[in-house]
Amino acid sequence: MIVVQKYKSQARFLVVGGSSTLLDFVIYMLLSTKVDITISKCISMSISSIYSFFINKNWTFSDSEKITIVLALKYILCVLINIGVNTLVNTLTFSITNNKIISFIIATGIAMIVNFVIQKEVVFRGGKK
Repeated sequence: MIVVQKYKSQARFLVVGGSSTLLDFVIYMLLSTKVDITISKCISMSISSIYSFFINKNWTFSDSEKITIVLALKYILCVLINIGVNTLVNTLTFSITNNKIISFIIATGIAMIVNFVIQKEVVFRGGKK
């Protein structure tokens, strides 16, 4: 039981991340048939990031802090870093593999680690430890 409590936020982050990633993937794949992959990735990440914010704030990190301008700005900074990492890795990987799915998976994996650390340590500090 102690192990479950210790990794509770990580497990919840993976659940939220999974549903957010699915949303990101669907939007990315649909848009990338009509729009450049870099633009598609930025749009899909932006939409899935908004979705993630509310679930991660309230469920994953149990953050009781009210949504303030400071919190919103911290999250926006986190999202911008995440979109930058994700888009850069996705574009570079695609240029090497020419495979959208492989590029998506690698970019998402790397960005997920960066995103978790920033959200836990910087954005949602008002949550239960």
